[in-house]
Amino acid sequence: MIRSAYSPVLEKLLLLALVVVAVLLPKAIASGDEANSTTLDALGYDHTRSGVERCLSDLVWTPEREAEFDQALMELDAEAFATRDAATATLMRMASLPHERLTLEFNKAELTIEKRRRICEVLHLNTATRREFLLYLAASAISTEGYEGLTAVLLHAANSVPVKQRSVWDAVRAAIDRTATKNDVEVLRRGISLPEATARAIACQGLASMKGAEAIPDLRPLLTDPDPRVRFHAALAFYELKSGECLSAFISLLDTTLPDDYQKHDTHIRFNSVNILKKLTGQSFGYRAGHTPEVRRPSIEQWQTWLEKEAPTATLHFDGA
Repeated sequence: MIRSAYSPVLEKLLLLALVVVAVLLPKAIASGDEANSTTLDALGYDHTRSGVERCLSDLVWTPEREAEFDQALMELDAEAFATRDAATATLMRMASLPHERLTLEFNKAELTIEKRRRICEVLHLNTATRREFLLYLAASAISTEGYEGLTAVLLHAANSVPVKQRSVWDAVRAAIDRTATKNDVEVLRRGISLPEATARAIACQGLASMKGAEAIPDLRPLLTDPDPRVRFHAALAFYELKSGECLSAFISLLDTTLPDDYQKHDTHIRFNSVNILKKLTGQSFGYRAGHTPEVRRPSIEQWQTWLEKEAPTATLHFDGA
């Protein structure tokens, strides 16, 4: 193994610089090159069906990919530069890269400067935003080209990518809406039980669109899902099916708060929930989606009281739903 020939002081300075970069990288939204790469072709794929499938496959972590990852990680500071470069390239094209494991490797005290540098290069390219971006592009291609039969692989990829941007949710949902067929019903039914919120929510909407009221027994548990984004899509499905069961879910969503990096998804959920409640009931109780939790609280309590005492006999207005 090649060791650094730098002086001890210079080596410490280089190590400090690399540590600073590694700490800041997770906050980066994407590399400069990627910001200008707006097509699958620019990212090493293409818009053919096989290209889209390959992109979605790369987003999913498998035992085979883990073995490939371990081998490449070991070769980052191999004797031959060609081997190091090949290992770096392998890690860079792994869209499902496990950042936690790379960070643990980076923090090992005995790691060489060369290996730290290459890990930084990989982390710089394989950001969380890049994974969302690839999912968005693949879903958009499915919608545009009308590729049927990819519902399962699309949901599998969505289950592997924690999605924080609403535009990505919308792209995946549009792809399901436009290309799912009756052969995908069982895929969607299984999808509502997947671990990742994105997949559950989109499978919920897809199943409701395809099966209508027949989907209600399958979708009912999602009205109390722990993730507010899933509850919102479930409530929306019940609303579109003209079922009053959506009321309790929409009221529970009036207090939704998500971390700042969720692109104001919580404000979107609160705003749409109260607007639907107003339409259904004619009530508002002074609620404003943009107010702070403390200011929202009295209005939410009034909604909860209404749900308990008046909702059972209330006339709901689904006109236009």
